[in-house]
Amino acid sequence: MTFTSSVSCGLCTRSQPEIVGRTRTEEVRVMKTMAIRLDDDVSAQLTAIAQLESTSVAELIRQAIATLISQRRDSGTLAEQAKSILSDIDREANAKKEAIQALFGSAGGEATPPARGRRGRNGGAT
Repeated sequence: MTFTSSVSCGLCTRSQPEIVGRTRTEEVRVMKTMAIRLDDDVSAQLTAIAQLESTSVAELIRQAIATLISQRRDSGTLAEQAKSILSDIDREANAKKEAIQALFGSAGGEATPPARGRRGRNGGAT
């Protein structure tokens, strides 16, 4: 069962879900809380639209964000940028892997760092 409590910060009221009596097998929908700053006139217009459509400002914002994500994903330019970033990540990961292999003398195999243990008085592992 989920209850909602309201928290007011003076300018807005936020709803926070409270999970009560759920079992291990129940799925919980977790949402990230974000704050945005809007010009007064934009805020007033958004509030008016929400009232006219019998919805919340938060729901309108979620819909707008979903539309933006969909448009950007479908445009193709975002996919090209993502490919470029993934290539950079792969190059950096390979360079780090090679550095670790060189450091520990692992030729062609998986890097195996030295075992860590307690050191005795003479610096040797115990």
